[in-house]
Amino acid sequence: MQLIKLPALALLLLGCALLSHAQAPALEKLDTNGIRPLEPGEVNILFSYYEQDGDNSPVTGGIGTEQLTDFSSRFIVKVPIKKQLTFNGDIGFDSYSSASTDNIDRYVSSASSSDTRIYGTFGFDKTPEGKNTSYGLKVGGSREYDYTSLSVGGHYALISKDGNRELNLTGQAFFDAWQLIYPEELRREGVLVPTDQRRSHNLGLTYSQVINRKLQASLSLDGIYMTGLLSTPFHRVYFQEQAAAKVEKLPDNRLKLPVGLRLNYYVADFLVARLYYRYYWDSWGIQAQTASLELPIKINRFFSVYPF
Repeated sequence: MQLIKLPALALLLLGCALLSHAQAPALEKLDTNGIRPLEPGEVNILFSYYEQDGDNSPVTGGIGTEQLTDFSSRFIVKVPIKKQLTFNGDIGFDSYSSASTDNIDRYVSSASSSDTRIYGTFGFDKTPEGKNTSYGLKVGGSREYDYTSLSVGGHYALISKDGNRELNLTGQAFFDAWQLIYPEELRREGVLVPTDQRRSHNLGLTYSQVINRKLQASLSLDGIYMTGLLSTPFHRVYFQEQAAAKVEKLPDNRLKLPVGLRLNYYVADFLVARLYYRYYWDSWGIQAQTASLELPIKINRFFSVYPF
């Protein structure tokens, strides 16, 4: 399979900063009275393009085109409401075309050949004055043609007095529902999977520390428990002893336990090396290791280039 993924173009637009600049005289007056001004808000706009090909599609039983293109847009907003309270918003959409899912039916260019996913998450973060803690809550949702997801989550952090160490606990729950679409030739067989619901419960613990002026490190441990429909109802499975396809069926629960280590090293004003390692284990007998190195080159305060 050949994958082509163009790096996301991230534009930091200081629209809210312009607003704060327009109010600068008022802020300066507040400063003279001993009141701290609000930090300027920020808006991040990201675009990405993804393309793949290959000949191992699960929609057609492991043999067949995997050609896919995806255009993605994302808008991330951070707006201070009060001195210790910040509103966060993250909305976006993915528009894709897929030759693989087009084979759910026998008709070329059917409704399943393309789709659009719309998603959003909204929440707040609060850092009480005089306390070395912070916390936040968020709610979100995602919708595409055959899948709907709702989520709720939160976090709580303990921060050292010098600000060099932090322990962060996060939790999130997803409540998903499928519209059951089976391969065309199997639809007359009735109900083929026991449920159209999926539940996911995520719990994470992260410890981060500033080791010295150039090096920062963090260690993370996550636990993800999933129940319900964990297979994809329009995937075909073929067995050696029979020619007819069957619907993909997988166990109805799964536990995932990843552990990660991240190191950020300051090389120069324009370059910070980011190293990452993760070990993964789950209850389906899968183990994996991941290692990555990022070397983003900072062009200016708005643009960075990722060589690889």
